[in-house]
Amino acid sequence: MNAKYVNAAPLYRQEQEFERYGLHISRQNMANWTIQCADRCLAVLYDYLHEKLYSYHVLQADETPVLVNKDGRPAGSKSYMWVYRTGRMHTERQIVLYEYQKTRNASHPREFLKDFNGVCVTDGYQVYHTIEGEREDLRVAGCWSHARRRLISHGFVKTSQKCRRKARRGKVSIIP
Repeated sequence: MNAKYVNAAPLYRQEQEFERYGLHISRQNMANWTIQCADRCLAVLYDYLHEKLYSYHVLQADETPVLVNKDGRPAGSKSYMWVYRTGRMHTERQIVLYEYQKTRNASHPREFLKDFNGVCVTDGYQVYHTIEGEREDLRVAGCWSHARRRLISHGFVKTSQKCRRKARRGKVSIIP
């Protein structure tokens, strides 16, 4: 697992390396071991961090599309990786958790955030506001990057070409 995830060595290269040493360990075996390790060991750590995440008052959430080759659907089907993290004000103990889902449905953040009480900073995707409307202990706040982009795109903030390039790269906040 270290070679795959820390050293970025794909399983097929590890298989070739083992073959050079006379060891016959297939990619399939290594993939199965990785899955078993995740199920037995890493799931416990993930659940602990998920529970710990609830102790923070402010969380950030976002989702991004990923293309998958399996999962019972045609190759290249769109799925989503949801990410939940502590805010940057908690620099001493950052928690970042990823959750793979087949859809962008509201049921996913609803389930993930079911025991969270506080503020969830998001990009404005409607499902978060839907969940906020269902609960009194959850507030949704907008992310500054999205607010900045909207102000610039609507012409409320006049910027030079150089400042617009910096803003697109996220290097500056709102520019006077």
